Amino acid sequence: MAATTSEGRYPEAKTVQVEVERPEHGPYGKTETLRFDRDHPEWVHCTNPACNSGKILLRRTVTKAIEGKKAEFSAEVKCNGVEKARAGLGHPCMTRAKITVRATYRT
Repeated sequence: MAATTSEGRYPEAKTVQVEVERPEHGPYGKTETLRFDRDHPEWVHCTNPACNSGKILLRRTVTKAIEGKKAEFSAEVKCNGVEKARAGLGHPCMTRAKITVRATYRT
């Protein structure tokens, strides 16, 4: 995971908190919550064991929240990976995560 410093990327934001609620093992079932403060990753790994190199991208959601000067913003983001298939052709990973961004701004 490549870390992003909120201060450097989003100078207008005083604080940025990112919360990622994702399934623990694959697209369904029990969820886990990851929390990041000032330094947050650009993406988190997909937890689906059948997924090939999938990631849940955070940056677009964080940028949308900050550019809109939102105090709180949530979005559901789909994994960008492909599930392995027996016949050799895969299909898009079904894993999704809820991303919540909370921010305060400089005046």
